[in-house]
Amino acid sequence: MTEPWKVVRWISLFYSLLGLAGLGLWWWRSDSAEDFFPLGGPSEGLFWPGLAASIAIILFVVGLSRWLEKIWPAIPAALRDIRETLGPMNRWQVFLLAFFSSVGEELFFRAYLQMEIGLLAASVLFGLVHLPPNARWRLWPLFAIAMGFALGLIYQWTQSLWFPILIHAGINYANLYHAVKTGRQK
Repeated sequence: MTEPWKVVRWISLFYSLLGLAGLGLWWWRSDSAEDFFPLGGPSEGLFWPGLAASIAIILFVVGLSRWLEKIWPAIPAALRDIRETLGPMNRWQVFLLAFFSSVGEELFFRAYLQMEIGLLAASVLFGLVHLPPNARWRLWPLFAIAMGFALGLIYQWTQSLWFPILIHAGINYANLYHAVKTGRQK
């Protein structure tokens, strides 16, 4: 049986290092003090629209995930795979995974890579690093590309990583918690 706290520690460490690399590379490549800081607040007047868009995207993607789970047999199988990999996690452990993975990936893929190679290329690379562990997950990279593109658009629109991080963490938390909770019920 997997030890959840050990998994949380290793995954959190990995994503912390990825986030620090992204922030460091952003800083190294920024041309001047006038470059916007990716962890700054949103552009003028975009806090409430950005928050509303973020909540709408989270609700849409989580709802879509639950609907697909009912009609596509690969989704329940993927949930079992996640459960087996992560072990019996509690809400706090799932929250930490969702938090560290979203902050680390957004700092690297949006703050640095998207600014370096563009929205489309960064989205494709984001999808490629989400290559599946088995054939049941074969559409996962396409979903990750689409989400990378959506997160990148939100980042460009608001000029702040806070909304992509919120969306990413919200989706990860809801879906990961659903995966581990579903295992406890059966």
